Amino acid sequence: MPSLYNRAQMAGRILLAAMIVALALNAGAQEITVSEAIVPVVGAVVGLGNVVWSTDVALRNPMPYDVEVVLSLVGVPDDPFLFTTIRAGDAISLPDTSRQTFGVAGKLAPLRVQTLAATSVAVAAVVYGMTAEGPTEPEVLTVQYGKFRPMLVTIPALNVGEQFRTNIGLVNPSENEAIVVLALQKVPGRNIGVVSRMIPPRTHLQVPLQSIFPLLTEGENMSLVVEHTNPEAYVYASVVANATHNARYLGPR
Repeated sequence: MPSLYNRAQMAGRILLAAMIVALALNAGAQEITVSEAIVPVVGAVVGLGNVVWSTDVALRNPMPYDVEVVLSLVGVPDDPFLFTTIRAGDAISLPDTSRQTFGVAGKLAPLRVQTLAATSVAVAAVVYGMTAEGPTEPEVLTVQYGKFRPMLVTIPALNVGEQFRTNIGLVNPSENEAIVVLALQKVPGRNIGVVSRMIPPRTHLQVPLQSIFPLLTEGENMSLVVEHTNPEAYVYASVVANATHNARYLGPR
């Protein structure tokens, strides 16, 4: 069964697991590797229009051997970790992950998934909201595998106005600060606004697009060009229909 630990306890568990694997493999000269995947954002929060947003995460082990997996909500107080073993070919589901697995509500955070193996487990995540009329359409999140991201990306199809609102996520799961330069464009190559932001270590911020570009009142099919200094940092967008609250996640490209 999965077990929840704080950060100090988990450091010992990871070391112990690595030693067990090394002994089992007779791998005195073999290197123990850790593979990483990041779910951009999970949380249990109340948003605009009293919509209650939740995230479900599922993990599947496609490998022919059991693996140890550590999940952590980056930047959450007390650094909660989940330590579990996933059998070969098995899968586990973590519905309403932030609230039910970690006991954390009212906060958004990236979820780091570390697999004690050369290959990461497969990770799937969906976000959905509960409104007075029922649930919104579930939206699949783009899971990022590996530790490093492209330093220059574009996030297309942003919309602001009566029909849609756009939120921007600024995420830095690393131990070092990140500087991001955000350029808003309606026509490729032509900036209508440029802003620089510093993201502290182990931080997740999600803010309306208009709070980054205060002079923006409306716009359709805009793009955000992002350049950053920290290869572990990333930016995403969430475009939400004002009438239905159905959300569309847009990752960097």
